[in-house]
Amino acid sequence: SDQNISGRASAALLLGEDKDPHVVPALRKALHDKDPTVRAAVVHALTLRDDIALEGDLIPMMDDKQALVNTRAAAGCLRLELIAADARARAARSPAPPVMTRAASGH
Repeated sequence: SDQNISGRASAALLLGEDKDPHVVPALRKALHDKDPTVRAAVVHALTLRDDIALEGDLIPMMDDKQALVNTRAAAGCLRLELIAADARARAARSPAPPVMTRAASGH
């Protein structure tokens, strides 16, 4: 309903939550849209997927000439870095599964 945001930008935000495997490639393509509001929306949508593998798509967007885009990209990279750090911390805290030896397995 915001008159400052295009229909394509709104669509990008809505698609961000879609789990269809075709969505991420479409969003990646839209990172190169001529409209900065679309690029910013795509950066936002990719960030909210909480997929640390998408950080590589956000990093180049920090060089976008539009502050609307590059600030969202920087914030998105920070968010994904925090998610990655949290995952590493959880993995470090969880004990390794026990190793079954022949004697323990009864063979």
